[in-house]
Amino acid sequence: MISVALAVLETEKQRSELAEFYEKNKSRLYMIAFSKLNNRQSAEDAVMEAFLRIADKPERFFRLSGKAQAAFANVVVRNVAVDMYRKSRKSETVELSEEILYDNAENPPEEQLLLQFKRETLRELIADLPPLQRDVLYMKAVRKMEISEIAQTLSISENVVRQRLFQARKTLQKELEREGV
Repeated sequence: MISVALAVLETEKQRSELAEFYEKNKSRLYMIAFSKLNNRQSAEDAVMEAFLRIADKPERFFRLSGKAQAAFANVVVRNVAVDMYRKSRKSETVELSEEILYDNAENPPEEQLLLQFKRETLRELIADLPPLQRDVLYMKAVRKMEISEIAQTLSISENVVRQRLFQARKTLQKELEREGV
């Protein structure tokens, strides 16, 4: 997967350093991309695109030290994933499935569409959260990770995770009230 990005680099030292960095950080970077895209293939594509961007201008990346390189890669992956998400939303259309119209006799189609609209609104609100809040909320709510696991994955303290979760929930609550949902 990373071979294309490695081929762009000029020196063997850069290639080996980037390959080692990729192996150490690919899971975390994938999780960041997946938290934005909610699609396995798209998340893998985002990570690959991020490494191509890093390899395209290697002087930025190789000037940094270990933790700074990780932070830089996080930002690049996040930006690529957000760009991909925005592009996909532009071309997205709402489809009415026959299940909504016929299968569920206890909930009329109008109620099901309203519920679908509320879910979509919530997804959009979550996508619009600041990245730091969105990531911890995704890990907690969707991936069902414990606070200690989130802290370890993001290399932050458990208190910071709790603060970000609190802020994310508070922001969502305000937006939902404002939207009347």
